[in-house]
Amino acid sequence: MNPLSRLARAWRTATVLALALAGLAGCDSSSRIEPYVPTRMMSFGDDLSAVNADGRKYFVNVVDSSNVVNCSAVSSWNQIVANGFGLTMPGCPVSPATPATGFNGAVAGARVDAIKLQVDARLNEFVPSTLVTIQGGMWDVLDAYLLAKTATDLQPIYNQIVTKANVLSAAVNSATRQGQGARVVYIAVPDLGLSPLAIQDQAAGSCGVRDCRALLTELSARFNSIFRVGIYQEVVYGPGVTNDGRYAAFVDGEGWTRTLVASVLGDSNGTKNDVYGLDQVTSAACPVVVGGLNDDISACDTADLVAGVSAAAYLWAASVHPGQAWHLQVGTIALARARNNPF
Repeated sequence: MNPLSRLARAWRTATVLALALAGLAGCDSSSRIEPYVPTRMMSFGDDLSAVNADGRKYFVNVVDSSNVVNCSAVSSWNQIVANGFGLTMPGCPVSPATPATGFNGAVAGARVDAIKLQVDARLNEFVPSTLVTIQGGMWDVLDAYLLAKTATDLQPIYNQIVTKANVLSAAVNSATRQGQGARVVYIAVPDLGLSPLAIQDQAAGSCGVRDCRALLTELSARFNSIFRVGIYQEVVYGPGVTNDGRYAAFVDGEGWTRTLVASVLGDSNGTKNDVYGLDQVTSAACPVVVGGLNDDISACDTADLVAGVSAAAYLWAASVHPGQAWHLQVGTIALARARNNPF
C-alpha cells in the first residue's frame, strides 16, 4: 500500500472517532451551549510536543530532494490541535505571511520538573480563552526504568514515579487555576513497554529475571494513573488532576499505543483491525544511527529510510518515539476533547 493511501485511511479513521466523540459530548447534559473557541494556544512538554525552529519534529520528518523539511506534511499531535482551531504555532506557521501567535515551550528531553517550571513561568498569561496542552513524563518513566532494570528493590523507584506524576498533575492544576486560568488538554505517556527499546532489551536479557516489556508497561501505567487520578491499584498517592473534564481534558496516549499495536498483532481475542494503515509495530522506522535512545530523533527524515519503507506503516519512529499514526490519533482525539468538553 502506498504512503498516501495509508495516511488517507488513518485520517478517515481518526475523523470517524472524532465525530463519534462529538456526538457523545452532545448527549451530555453538562455540555456547554457555545463551542469552545480559543484565541491562543500554548504547548508544554518534551519531544512528543516539541517543534524545532527549522520545523523538524521528533519522528520521521518529510524532506524534499534538497533536504528541506516540509513541516506541514505530517503534524505532531499538538499541531493538529492548533490547526483545528486555525491557530498558528512557532516552527511551522501556516504560511510565511502568517505570524505565529502561539507559544511552544516543549523541549526535547525535558523531565516533568522542567515542564512544571515551563508552565509556572507563563501562569500570568493563562486565561479561559487560552488553550494549553501539557504532555510529559516519558523521560521520567525511562529514567525509572533504567534504574529498575537491575534494582533489587523496586519500591524506591515506585516512590520516584509517584513524585514525578504528582509534579505533572500539579502543572495541569496550576494552569487551570480552578477555572480562572487556561483550558487544558493533557495526555498520558505512551505504553513504553510496547516500544522497540523494551522489545530489544527483553531479547538481550537486559533486565535479568524481570521481563523488560512488562516492567516498562507497569512503570508507564503507574505514572499515568497517578498523574491523572492520583490512584494506582486502589492506593491513593496524590490528588491527580482535580478539574478533569471541566477545565481539563484527558487524552489516553497509553491506551492508543495498545490500540495501534493490536490493530496489527491482534487483541486478546486475536482480532485485528487494519484501519490505521500500519504494518510494523515492533521495530522503528528510523535507522539505529538516528533512532537510538540517546540520539537526536529530529535528525531522522524520509531521506534516512531504506528504499521502499513508508514511515506511515510504522507505529514507532524510533526506539521510544511514536510516529505519525500515534500523533494523528492522539491529536484528533485531543482536538475533539477541546471542542466538546464542558470547559
